[in-house]
Amino acid sequence: MNSAAGTTNSLADGSDYSGQSSDHEPDSTVFSKDNLTINGRGTLNITANFNDAVKSKDTLIITGSTVNITSADDGIIGKDYVVITNGIINIDAKGDGIKSTYDTDTTKGAVSVSDGTFNITSGADGIQAQTKITISGGNFNIKAGGGYTNADAHSENNNPGRLNGNFSNTADVSDSGSCKGIKCSYIVEISDGKITIDSADDAIHSNNTVTISGGAYNISTGDDGVHADTILNYSGGEMIISSCYEGLESTTINFSGGNVHLTASDDGLNAAGGNDNSNEGGPMGGDRFGFGSAAVINITGGYLYIDASGDGIDSNGSVKMSGGTVIVNGPTDSGNGALDYDSEFDVT
Repeated sequence: MNSAAGTTNSLADGSDYSGQSSDHEPDSTVFSKDNLTINGRGTLNITANFNDAVKSKDTLIITGSTVNITSADDGIIGKDYVVITNGIINIDAKGDGIKSTYDTDTTKGAVSVSDGTFNITSGADGIQAQTKITISGGNFNIKAGGGYTNADAHSENNNPGRLNGNFSNTADVSDSGSCKGIKCSYIVEISDGKITIDSADDAIHSNNTVTISGGAYNISTGDDGVHADTILNYSGGEMIISSCYEGLESTTINFSGGNVHLTASDDGLNAAGGNDNSNEGGPMGGDRFGFGSAAVINITGGYLYIDASGDGIDSNGSVKMSGGTVIVNGPTDSGNGALDYDSEFDVT
């Protein structure tokens, strides 16, 4: 699909798709059972009154154009992959903004973005994928679930772990109750970009691993700033988390570079697992970890500034620090403290 330079093109569908085939297709304003490419230097306006706006049953590629989407459900869907290398994408969706849905093949179900401008307002997740989200550039402004002020109150519960350190490509990344900024069931990798997220649920979330090596972030969230069930690697980038429940959370946190300034209503850094249940208090059902794993926070470089109403740094196992700068403002009441660890805080 080519939008020629200097043109404005508009597509809309009706709100009633009666007479569909037995497989309920098509179900979007722009629909392809094969690969779909959107390019050009013009403007494409898409209004989805029935369901989704743009859907490919294979790979969806966007290499240019200004695309303005208003959708009754999801904005952009590529089943196998969504690949975006440039363009201006404006999405107002009642469901997810951008997502890849393949859940039976671990080599598919990915979203990759290398450049472009993205303004996404979503009722559910801003960007969602089953297996992998890769961001190496671009400007993002994501508001999910009405923003952080729309989050539910936190409460304690005792949900069991869901991954136990093993990859599950069928982990739940459904729309139900999920209002995260960037979410994947397996791997999130961000190396560059300017990313602003205002989300009712986690801002950046993986059911397995998150790796951040660069970029600039401005985050407000009703739950966690960055959450990974298994491993969170932070080696570069400038991150400001102005409002969150917990700042950085995972079973293992490796912090080796970059700058993070965060303000948390509960813990600043939380290495969960074992018997800790504080992580379960998120507004959308909580986050679950691989129980039995040894929780650890490794700090080898970088700069961390933490202002926490709960524990500043909380590990259900150990904390190991061999470099970097850590400044913690934390309380000394209600069982909370600046540093809270079960076994040791080893500084070398």
